[in-house]
Amino acid sequence: MLNRRPFLAAGPALLLACPAAAQIFLSREAEARLGAQEHPKILAQFGGAMEGPQAAYLRDLGGRLAQLSDRPDERWTFTLLNTSVMNAFALPGGYIYVTRALMSLCADEAELAAVIGHEIGHVIHRHAAQRYDRQVGAQIGGVAAEILGQIFLGVRGAGQIAGLAGQFWLAAYSREQEFEADTYGVRLLRAGGYTTEAMASFLDRMNAWDRLDAAATGRRPGEDQFSWLSTHPRTTERVRAAIAQAGGDARGRTARDDHIRRLDGLVWGDDVNEGVVRGRTFLHPRLGIRLDFPQGFRVVNGKDAVSATHREGAQIVFDAARIRGDIPPDQYLTRVWAQNVRLGTVSSLEVGGWPAAAARGRVATRQGTIDLVLVAARFAPGRYWRFQLAARADRLEAFEAGFFAMLASFRRLSREEAEGIRPLRLRAHQVRAGDTVASLARALPLPQADQRLRVMNGLGAEEEVRPGMWVKLIAA
Repeated sequence: MLNRRPFLAAGPALLLACPAAAQIFLSREAEARLGAQEHPKILAQFGGAMEGPQAAYLRDLGGRLAQLSDRPDERWTFTLLNTSVMNAFALPGGYIYVTRALMSLCADEAELAAVIGHEIGHVIHRHAAQRYDRQVGAQIGGVAAEILGQIFLGVRGAGQIAGLAGQFWLAAYSREQEFEADTYGVRLLRAGGYTTEAMASFLDRMNAWDRLDAAATGRRPGEDQFSWLSTHPRTTERVRAAIAQAGGDARGRTARDDHIRRLDGLVWGDDVNEGVVRGRTFLHPRLGIRLDFPQGFRVVNGKDAVSATHREGAQIVFDAARIRGDIPPDQYLTRVWAQNVRLGTVSSLEVGGWPAAAARGRVATRQGTIDLVLVAARFAPGRYWRFQLAARADRLEAFEAGFFAMLASFRRLSREEAEGIRPLRLRAHQVRAGDTVASLARALPLPQADQRLRVMNGLGAEEEVRPGMWVKLIAA
């Protein structure tokens, strides 16, 4: 179990000196309201909040670190997100999020504390509030949120994802802001009795994992825009400079074995109950459907929709909606879903064997004109699959062929296919005599299994496991 001793031998919260921040016009009270307003959107986009032992672990550790901060009386909220996206981020008002994928990669509790401490640093320095002030509260999430959230997914309560509104809060901070957050996080590590090296070792671990993923998927390292590496632009050298700024290296505990045991049973990859993304393919065994997204799109499975974004700004969203009563798909598209959009000719087609309607539209936004392709397929009385493509007016044509190929791929799963989709989970394994990295890695359902086992467990390139030590494995 987690060591529950107080972080400090004597009473009050440690006050960590902060440099003077940039002027912020958003009040603390407004920050709290903004965080509360955006919190449901984050949950919708990133799989919802998890409950259970790992979520309690995050709240416990986060709460104790927050008590050491300059704002121990803040109404801190620590949420474990049910997504395979590997990230952590913060909203104004003390809302801090860690995805279960990122928690899974932390080799020990000190690394998880480093991640949480870094995000607490962003809140303390009010970095998100500074970003919001620069935007003057306009169009959080950019074009995607305005188009796909306010116009479509928000119409008559049909969905809650609000486009990719969370991308506003995941946008990269400046180097100076990252340095401030790192420095603050290191001070929290020191105050909590953890090794300060954890701040650098986790960044190294993320880089190593990203290189393995890039090699497996054919992309270049660093191209995953949802990854912690992309949204937290840092180098090991700058992290070590932050450690020096915070007082230098300090030896402390890692709580490695406790950490691994507490992660036992945590879902790895997508939650089968919410559908899974395997590469560019979305599979939902309960709904019995399969959809192949186009090349070049990064697919994220949210609680209420599946979103795919392209580095050149295009976005695809797939979801389902229902209405009272029943109307043909063309009437649903024009009268309900896109009633606020100027549409072109509506055409009929079939998608996955279901009757469907498609139309192109154009919307003027503060950031320019956006062209759209909307497709609604009626799969039951009053129930519709919805497919949306949005891109700049001069770029839509480049993505249409891939979008319609995606529609052609949409189909029902066979019973055998659906039953074959099973969840993967982290398993805490105590090494036995005769176990080796090679023998344990053979059971991992991942490419480059030997290297991945080493990275996720904090093992060196030539290091072997030893009887009695704990390691994380992945198994059904």
